[in-house]
Amino acid sequence: MGYVVYITRARHQLEGPQTPIPQEDWRVVIENDPDLRAAGETPDLAHWAGPARVRDPSIDWANGNLFSRDPDHSVIRKLIDIAGLLGGRVQGDRGELYSIERGRVISDEPPADLASAAAVPDSVSLSEPFQGVEPLATGGLEGAMGEEELDAALGALATHNEAVLDDVSRSAPAPEDPNASFARPPEDALGQDPAGQAPGPIPFVVGQRVQTPWGRPGTIVSIDPDADWGMGHIEIKYDDGRTATTSCIAHGLEPM
Repeated sequence: MGYVVYITRARHQLEGPQTPIPQEDWRVVIENDPDLRAAGETPDLAHWAGPARVRDPSIDWANGNLFSRDPDHSVIRKLIDIAGLLGGRVQGDRGELYSIERGRVISDEPPADLASAAAVPDSVSLSEPFQGVEPLATGGLEGAMGEEELDAALGALATHNEAVLDDVSRSAPAPEDPNASFARPPEDALGQDPAGQAPGPIPFVVGQRVQTPWGRPGTIVSIDPDADWGMGHIEIKYDDGRTATTSCIAHGLEPM
């Protein structure tokens, strides 16, 4: 499956269906971005024509989230830009958040509750009691051990197993965590983040008229540059009465 990075409006990408990014909004972004090319057979899948180390980088929509598999830094930077347009955040498999700081892509470790939520699938119930096994219909098996004999045999087996495990633990290296690669992609897999300019100040204030990259006008309702783990939070009210939120680091809004 590889490493997956998401754009989500939810606190965690597993909750994407509860706070979805509408498919229609994503398709508008595809239509208005010259670097995105929609796959004809799958209208929610777009190929990105920007510079990337991965072959044919793509972004898809599912369960209320956008996602890209095995992205490098350039693709993640593009995801951050798109997240700013759609009022979302960029999040890795374990809940780690990606942002741009001083022109470079960085990621923060997720809070403990988000990491544990990602580790346990929704389908697993930790509180479900063990039901046991059905008892034998007869009184027992012919020739079976007595209770004392069984206790003695189990004790000897446990002692033998402890000795074997102790020898193995001293002689063999610790096994690698098979899920470690999903926690954070290695630096060489992401590639070196290209140098960029530090993000400039927000070119508008609360109450000012702005427009989206595709010309939709609205008014800035609030700005909180410290919200959402430093990504910032901007609320805009469009002329049709609808409201939306976006991040401060990649808002894409222009003063009118």
